[in-house]
Amino acid sequence: MPQAIPAAIAAVGSFLSATATVAGISLGVTWGTAIQATLAVASLAQSLGRKPPEQIGAPGRNLTVSLDPNAPRQVVYGRAALAGVRPFADVYASNQKMGLVFALSQGPCVGLHALILDDTTVTLSSGTVTTSPWANKVRLQTENGASDATAFSSLASASSYFDSNMRGRGIAKAFLEVDYDEDMLAGGFPQALFVWDGVKVYDPRKDTTRGGSGAHRFDDPDTWDGDGYDNLALQALHYIRGVYENGQR
Repeated sequence: MPQAIPAAIAAVGSFLSATATVAGISLGVTWGTAIQATLAVASLAQSLGRKPPEQIGAPGRNLTVSLDPNAPRQVVYGRAALAGVRPFADVYASNQKMGLVFALSQGPCVGLHALILDDTTVTLSSGTVTTSPWANKVRLQTENGASDATAFSSLASASSYFDSNMRGRGIAKAFLEVDYDEDMLAGGFPQALFVWDGVKVYDPRKDTTRGGSGAHRFDDPDTWDGDGYDNLALQALHYIRGVYENGQR
């Protein structure tokens, strides 16, 4: 399964508020503060005698989370377990909560299938984990990468480093909030994997302008539905079509 395609290369920095453009991709001036916040999280974890959430600069493979401003934006086809790229982390509420954002795939995607914490598939109720030992202490929000996505409002209201301009439009992502708990974190920060149903695909059979029947339009991913996301032929068509970022293929 491709982790990225040449037509989809985009800096993870575009997740944040943009004031500069490099090769047609908007980069965020707040990226440095996001890195500083993540370093502060690692330092806090070490001072508490615990391992940091993940090693900064670790290889950006599906099952290993990474913090890399130059990482390509991957396109997920079908269903995959992802650790993602983490463009933001912060501690707040007097160091009693930690918030982390994970960039998962080019969107729009079908979305979350399951959340795995430390090799355990957990149950969720309205976004709150109900499986022990994380019950009522870990919360999850996801956004499937729509072009009109808004920022995670609860994180924007809680963190001094995150605001409503950090929308990450076109990027499927997850926000994980973890409460500080001595017993729960005795073995370290939970390792998270997101079982993710990937990018939506265009289906010409559902496009009335191409002889089909339906609202799909080749140049408008927001019209594509979740059906066929695991169809190999439609995935190949999506790969050939490419991904557009700021109007560039």
